[in-house]
Amino acid sequence: MTPKPLHRLPLYLFLFLLVFSSCNSAEKTPNQQEKRPRQQFAQKIISKEQKAPIYLDVELSPTAYISWVKNSDNHLNKNKTIKDIRYGINYLPLDYMLCNELKKTRVSEKDIKDLKQEYSGMEYFELKIEALGFKDELAKYQLLSPNQYQERIKYLAFDMQKDIFLKTDDNRQVPCKLYHFERTYGVTPHSTFLLGFSKEDIASSKERTIVIDDKLFNKGLIKFNWTELALNNVPKLSVI
Repeated sequence: MTPKPLHRLPLYLFLFLLVFSSCNSAEKTPNQQEKRPRQQFAQKIISKEQKAPIYLDVELSPTAYISWVKNSDNHLNKNKTIKDIRYGINYLPLDYMLCNELKKTRVSEKDIKDLKQEYSGMEYFELKIEALGFKDELAKYQLLSPNQYQERIKYLAFDMQKDIFLKTDDNRQVPCKLYHFERTYGVTPHSTFLLGFSKEDIASSKERTIVIDDKLFNKGLIKFNWTELALNNVPKLSVI
């Protein structure tokens, strides 16, 4: 039997075919729309996993090396703000410590040989704490009494060390073995501390999490985390 041309089909049959065709098209659309968000989500995951620039083949002079480490945009710096207080920690590579000690624009192997032995047993970090919008000495922020100022200075100089530790990836708490409070007497609106942790104590850990139990402003536990891979991703020091 020869099929009838479409224009000769009864009107009710023609309308049925038209509605059926529209439903099929509508059913496909949600499936197509579902794929788009998944693709976008995958792209976001990929972008988060992008690697940081590799600095291992970069060679810097002592002055440039110090500037690079102090650059707040590099991966060695971590910052957290809790209400009115900002905490920042900067990892200080061994070569930075040598350059900072020598204070020379050019260094030789002879210059750094003895210093390397002196500094190589520790991993060093610089902690900086500031009260946002406050221009005076940190210990004077929101004082309740004159005696509280002296109590804070004592805590910052001696007792705060006990409230800082490094947590390893196997959940050990490594104490802060080197601690130095740089008192500025109001010259800068922040307080700076040099921290050191024994390399022997953390040698087996692939991560470094520094924990500060803030008893100065009662902000609780503040944590900063780095991977060992990230801390090793630093330039070389140019040696003459």
